[in-house]
Amino acid sequence: MTKPTGPIPPDFPLEGRMLSIGGRPVDALVNAAGGTPLFVYDLAIVAERIARFRALMPDFVHLHYAVKANPYADLLQFVARIVDGMDVASAGEMDRAQPLRCGHAVSY
Repeated sequence: MTKPTGPIPPDFPLEGRMLSIGGRPVDALVNAAGGTPLFVYDLAIVAERIARFRALMPDFVHLHYAVKANPYADLLQFVARIVDGMDVASAGEMDRAQPLRCGHAVSY
């Protein structure tokens, strides 16, 4: 199975030949959106990728999430709980990251 930007990574869940996100087939998610554009995030995959990164790096490496990579508020709130800090490059990114600090560093 391919998508416009290339093949679906082999570790992504498929149900038959259909990509599944959060346990739901993609076509069902698209239909539920009612024809509007949508982004779908599987936070279990996000957490697994962060855990995999941490497992491969020495303990002294601190993991910061670059807010510019994806500033979606719900994603930032989730990621802020499992990374060591937020990396920001603008006042707007700082505004998004500041309420999430909860003891984490914000770097510029």
